[in-house]
Amino acid sequence: MATAKPASSPKYRIIANALLKEIRETMSVGAKLPSETQLAERYQVHVLTIREALRVLQEGGVIQRQRAVGTTVVNPMGGNWVTILCEMNVFSPNSRSIFQRSVIYHLRHFLSQAGLPSRVSIGESEPGEQSGKFTSLDFAADVEAERLAGVLALSTLGEEWWMQKLKRQGVPIVGSNNYFENHVTFDSWDDMSKAFRCLVDLGRTKIAYIGWMEVVDEHPLDERLQLALRELENCYPVTLRKKWIKGDIHPVKAGAGWEEFREVWGSYDEKPNGLIIDNEHLLPDIEDALVQLGIRVPEDLVIICHRTRGNNLTPRFPVIFQENDPNLYAFRMAEHFLRLYRGESISSPTVTVPRLLIDDALRAHPSLSTPSHIPVSPKRAEAKGKSARAQNKV
Repeated sequence: MATAKPASSPKYRIIANALLKEIRETMSVGAKLPSETQLAERYQVHVLTIREALRVLQEGGVIQRQRAVGTTVVNPMGGNWVTILCEMNVFSPNSRSIFQRSVIYHLRHFLSQAGLPSRVSIGESEPGEQSGKFTSLDFAADVEAERLAGVLALSTLGEEWWMQKLKRQGVPIVGSNNYFENHVTFDSWDDMSKAFRCLVDLGRTKIAYIGWMEVVDEHPLDERLQLALRELENCYPVTLRKKWIKGDIHPVKAGAGWEEFREVWGSYDEKPNGLIIDNEHLLPDIEDALVQLGIRVPEDLVIICHRTRGNNLTPRFPVIFQENDPNLYAFRMAEHFLRLYRGESISSPTVTVPRLLIDDALRAHPSLSTPSHIPVSPKRAEAKGKSARAQNKV
């Protein structure tokens, strides 16, 4: 019995697929396709065949055809888009989310440069809130309708139901925490090492830390910071007492910095002489506490504070800043996503971004401008290697 030969695709379908591949690889939104006559000459077919191929692409949402304008690319992914998801409500008066809003802005720019249309889905969760309810309903609808070509998730806890559905659909996902297999994070070891080195060089060996150590279901959301602090205490000749590490109140909560600093300062008779503040929103409250407690800065306490580049925060005391660059963060996130989207190999599912130490405050105070050069423990290299290996397991 003779077997039937599989039916071949119509010529216009073959041309439509070839054009779609060319559009995705070489064109971006707004690019113009050659005329019907030019395409007919290229593929050696009748103009009517080209017209049918273009009809397929138009119905798929890839192109738009207008008389006297021509054929324009409107969505290389054929009606789908990349969603920038942020479950935290960055428009809430409580958010003060300079960093997240700036990253979203830059992500859209980088995706547009790559020719990928994007949308932003913002949830209703308040900063630090763990309601257990997913609030980005437009995103949930897009997942169910299979309208997504990728997801970039900021300030969002990944949920199994949508992550598994997108995984089955082959949709690449990059997040900002280790709930996601592929994620971008700040380099905790490098950041804390720079801060410790700076404080030690200034003769400050009793160090406190105030920040935000988010806990989900009684487990740290990201253990890298805790690992870095423990390891760095072995690397440098410093004292880092347990009650000098505070991070259980979200930085945007009213009075968070005040409350946590007073707990640190009153925990022991011995006082820290160096303080690392891991969030710029804590600084104003901490400054109020410094004034009321009569603490002199930088004579009694040298402060290193993280801030977002572009924040015009003006401290009342000399502060050494360690800057987050949202543009760099967004670039690394978009770059990681595009590698996954294009099926390229990646060296690691985790991408780290450094912070830049800004020491203008030191130069303004000659008494602190000469480093003491306290020697670093010879265990430093060994501890850093251990920390790096431990972070890779997180």
